[in-house]
Amino acid sequence: MKTTISACEQIEAPLGRNLLFAPQRADHREDLVCGRLGSKRLSPISTMPLIDELKKNADLWHKNFQADKVVRNLFPMNKPLTVLCCMDHRVIPEKILGLGVGDAEVIRNGGGRFMPSLLPSFVITQDFCKSKIIIVIHHNDCGACHLGKAEDKVLKEYKDIGVDLSEAFQNFSPITDVDESVKEDVKKLRELPMVRSDVAIYGFAYDVDTGELKQVVHDPATTGVEP
Repeated sequence: MKTTISACEQIEAPLGRNLLFAPQRADHREDLVCGRLGSKRLSPISTMPLIDELKKNADLWHKNFQADKVVRNLFPMNKPLTVLCCMDHRVIPEKILGLGVGDAEVIRNGGGRFMPSLLPSFVITQDFCKSKIIIVIHHNDCGACHLGKAEDKVLKEYKDIGVDLSEAFQNFSPITDVDESVKEDVKKLRELPMVRSDVAIYGFAYDVDTGELKQVVHDPATTGVEP
């Protein structure tokens, strides 16, 4: 069965993006979506071809799944490692660092920046998964590098269509210098009272053009021995 999303279930967002089911003011929904945001009604879209491909891949994974080799242990990990990196599709930390299933916890967000919203994840990795090393990875040509002065403009454009993102962006820091942003986030992590002294923190810069991973900073553990 073909699944489509009607034109009035979409918002044609600024900068040519489509936001599906974005929050809106109810009294302006029809006006925003089918009226002043464009002279033409949006064409219905279908995600089925891509979803079908992904489902086939999942079926193949299931078919070849080796249950006897599955990682059974939830805690701890095979390697006492937590990775914080960008969600960019060109940055695949498992491949870059040679990690396998069960080896490490990987936390991803826009820019790979540390934000207070990540605190619960770091508590889990440290206190339950027994992580002893944190690696921060930022990269060149990141979307966060291109935000900068455009942030206010983008936020205003969204606010004009009834989507206020100002609070969500309050703790988001654009990247102007990759090495410096890595150092900033390593420093923020080290200054957290919940990050124990026996946890070492490393910062790396990844080049999406060459595949090179360069160490920028190392904040060693002050107690115990690094794994």
